[in-house]
Amino acid sequence: MWQETHLIHERAMLVVEQVKVSQGNPLVTCLLEGPSAGKGKTAMTATIGIETDFPFVKFLTCSCICDDQNNLASSSV
Repeated sequence: MWQETHLIHERAMLVVEQVKVSQGNPLVTCLLEGPSAGKGKTAMTATIGIETDFPFVKFLTCSCICDDQNNLASSSV
């Protein structure tokens, strides 16, 4: 598991470096997806943002914001 995580981190850092030195469009989108919650995807992307001074944006779906009864789950946001 650690080797996979390290490889993903290294690849993401390469993308960041390519964007930094690019003479073209400075905008890039990178999606880190995985099969289940709680595996560290958000933590990894936030860490990469901090390490590189690149902005980190977390998108939330409606199901993350609302519970089954359509009440706002503001405590989780």
